[in-house]
Amino acid sequence: MTNTVLNSNFLYWKRNEIDSFQFQNNTEVETKEIEVMAGDFSAVGPRPLTLSSEKFIVYRPYPGGWNNVRMSFESVCALAYLTNRTLVLEQELHHYLLPKKSNVLDFFDLPKGIRTTTFDEFCKQFNIEGYDGVYKIAFNVAVPGIDNWAFTYLNMLSLEGKDISKEDLNRYGFDKEENKKIYDLNKYSDDKVLFFDKTLLGNFYSVIYTKRFKEMIRYIAKDVHYRESIYLEAAKAIDFLGDQNYYALHVRRGDFNLDYMWTKDRVCISIAKMIENVGELIPSGAKLYISTDETDLSFFDELIKRNEVYFFKDVQHLLNTEDPNLIVMYEQLICSRAKKFVGSELSTFSTYMYRLRRYMGDIEDTNYYVSNQMGGSLNLDWTGVWPKEYPEGSDLGD
Repeated sequence: MTNTVLNSNFLYWKRNEIDSFQFQNNTEVETKEIEVMAGDFSAVGPRPLTLSSEKFIVYRPYPGGWNNVRMSFESVCALAYLTNRTLVLEQELHHYLLPKKSNVLDFFDLPKGIRTTTFDEFCKQFNIEGYDGVYKIAFNVAVPGIDNWAFTYLNMLSLEGKDISKEDLNRYGFDKEENKKIYDLNKYSDDKVLFFDKTLLGNFYSVIYTKRFKEMIRYIAKDVHYRESIYLEAAKAIDFLGDQNYYALHVRRGDFNLDYMWTKDRVCISIAKMIENVGELIPSGAKLYISTDETDLSFFDELIKRNEVYFFKDVQHLLNTEDPNLIVMYEQLICSRAKKFVGSELSTFSTYMYRLRRYMGDIEDTNYYVSNQMGGSLNLDWTGVWPKEYPEGSDLGD
């Protein structure tokens, strides 16, 4: 049989350990007539009555880079699954740092186990236009006065009310952030439409509190993943490099170095310092794939002298790059099959590789390494902070 990464656990959702997970089927909707009681909707105006018991969840992703968008999608899929609501897929949008407009289904296979509808179909059903129209019929899940990025940092979305143990609250960061609150979503379970407008920033499992935690993380692992066609394309570059026969390094410098002063000194270090920190993880002379947004590749001269270095430009000819937006996913998947992976702290591009490598189950070293720490080690005690991945989010066993 051909020696290819496709003979491995690369397509991790097809592994027996994951494929065998069984979930409730939320794809059918009850159509019996129901009575919708009028209430005090003065804040948003009257909502249309309906004879269908179907309920919806609408969202616009957090307006950050692609992996912030991915996290919004994972969270809203988890919420749709756990609350048995129909997910209204986002409109085609322009996402930060992606070259052209896209829809989330350009990148993800349509999730199984939940009902979905397009935004256009949803608007036709309720006779509204655009996201401004959604506000007229939906309950907006937000807190006035709190910025979008801070909503899930300062609020845990609870599907279990507010009677939660101190131990569980501390796992969600309540001992680290005194202003954090429980946002009880059960209070709005009778609302026809829930709207999350650019507020879902963070890993789904550190945003949502549910007693069905293990079921939730298994659901996301099995049914919410990049399109299989993207994996098949990325496999060509992985086979070229040799599955688990290379090391990988993600170096984020562009916006981290120019736009965010809080990341510049912490993350954007010199190559000499990077080699000092993680040189023992990446042996001299080893094959090294570098994923980076640095346009001046001479920045890496010391590593190029030290290692057999490859950049995306060296594998690009193997891949279909007609859609330039897919390059982000290709690079993540290439890094996911490295012998060791070293990422950029605070980058959700890097953190997702950590989870993917754990999903796959055949990567020997799935430790979370970052280049700005001596030895690469990073504290992974779960504090609910969004620019990290934690083992709990990919621990799929009993």
